[in-house]
Amino acid sequence: MLKLTRGFGINDLIDSVNLQAEISSRMTDCSAMPDHCVLITPICSIGHKQPIKPSENIREAAHLTGKSSAANTLLWDDTKDIAFTRGVRYKDGGLIINETGLFFIYSKIYFRNLICVKDLELEQTLFVRTSRYPKDMILMETKKNKYCVVKDTVWYINSYQAGIFKLHNGDHIYVNVSNTNLVSFDQTKTFFGLYKL
Repeated sequence: MLKLTRGFGINDLIDSVNLQAEISSRMTDCSAMPDHCVLITPICSIGHKQPIKPSENIREAAHLTGKSSAANTLLWDDTKDIAFTRGVRYKDGGLIINETGLFFIYSKIYFRNLICVKDLELEQTLFVRTSRYPKDMILMETKKNKYCVVKDTVWYINSYQAGIFKLHNGDHIYVNVSNTNLVSFDQTKTFFGLYKL
């Protein structure tokens, strides 16, 4: 017979059982996954030798980290350290959608330099390339100016944008910036990703 301790009622016990059932239904084997994926992938089965069948409703998601780029379209790491893709493909600097739906998309660019150049505008633009339109469309855009004032000083500024968009199977999303030589490609400072709602 289960003995309830003081301060722990029957409702707490029911909540605990329901939580355990929810965790069990989402467990999978993480032996092939890096440790950093635990928070963004289904919960790992600890102590299980056989993998537990994952939930059928695993949502598409990706988190890409900055990588050197000479062109205006940024290139990204999709497998190194904290970067990953799940249910979407990375190709030619962008993410290709495999399933139509609503997606939360975000991008953050960290611009910096050793000297201030007045009147230099910093731009970050997120595009979608789709078979439904003849040319690439802008989904989001940010522009920054007057981010530094003293000519010979180090400066830095974040440019962040996020939004919810309906994307279709085969859509290709990518990020352009105005000055790639001013971008810090540190994985914690410049990144781009999405997840399906």
